[in-house]
Amino acid sequence: MTDYIIYRKGSNAANQPCEFGWVPVYSCEAISRTVAVEIATWAGVTCYSNQRMEARPASRCSKTDLNNAVEATNQVEAEAAMADAEVDYWEKQNA
Repeated sequence: MTDYIIYRKGSNAANQPCEFGWVPVYSCEAISRTVAVEIATWAGVTCYSNQRMEARPASRCSKTDLNNAVEATNQVEAEAAMADAEVDYWEKQNA
């Protein structure tokens, strides 16, 4: 398994306004670049039709990109945890 940094390129008001370069949006461990992008998508990283994502081995990324990817990953996971907690709350309310 290899550690990957997932980058997204392309501007979209919903998730990456006024940014046209490659931006680190997620980090994960995977068996291939393709699987790493699939993991990021499954985790909740969005990619619209005018955007694309690419995985690069973490060993080839700058420390700044590594740190930014870790921050972005933490935020994606926190948002997912909050969504799960909200679902649990409403399921209990309606039980």
